[in-house]
Amino acid sequence: MVLNHVGQRILPNPRLNFLVDYSPHKFREVVGFAGRESHDGDIRLSHTFDFEAMRQAAPKVQDSPRKPAKCLVWKDSHMVTNFLRFAQVDVPQLLQRNEALRFLLPIRNPIDCALSNLRTGHVAFFGAPDLLSGERPIDAMLSAVLDKIVWFLGLRDASARPERFFLFFQHEIGRRVLEKMLHFLGLPPDEAYLAAVTDAFRVAGGGYKRRKDQRLLGLYASLVSRKFDRYPAIRNALLEFALR
Repeated sequence: MVLNHVGQRILPNPRLNFLVDYSPHKFREVVGFAGRESHDGDIRLSHTFDFEAMRQAAPKVQDSPRKPAKCLVWKDSHMVTNFLRFAQVDVPQLLQRNEALRFLLPIRNPIDCALSNLRTGHVAFFGAPDLLSGERPIDAMLSAVLDKIVWFLGLRDASARPERFFLFFQHEIGRRVLEKMLHFLGLPPDEAYLAAVTDAFRVAGGGYKRRKDQRLLGLYASLVSRKFDRYPAIRNALLEFALR
């Protein structure tokens, strides 16, 4: 099951918001909510289903033998991230009280993310009203995108449960990442599922291939090297984006 952008309905509701004053009852309530309301937050309403490969994969998965849902994915990255940060949620305690919770972070090319957020006006989600006040808004936006990744890594480190956090990079996308994700979520390596969705699990479109801004690429490499000096494997994977 997937809830797609329903944070505005869950987070203000004290009966459903299990991130604050956690209780097993609240968690059961939000799982029940997901079952009742998933038609409004159906993942098939997301933009990814604009692509033919996703539309072709969906019926193949639906034709597989139906089993009770074992995993609920809440896709609401900006809203949940901001709530965790600004409400100062005690994530280590949350993970201790609920063994089922996992945190998942797909990392798209941060330069493309920065350009996209400027283009769509989603800057507000970064919680910094003066983000665009400088001479080069793209520079501040790029730094803010990278800071979100640093925050995720810090959350993982502070949790004392790093096995409950999973991230992958756009340039890694493929069957192997799907297999690792199933393992991370405690789901069996279902061959029928993997065969159905592997072709659809790829980056659609050309992104911002027209961009060859050497100044921006240099800034990106510098920011990554500085912000991720404690995480050499993550740093090196991020630097691969500068070569593409």
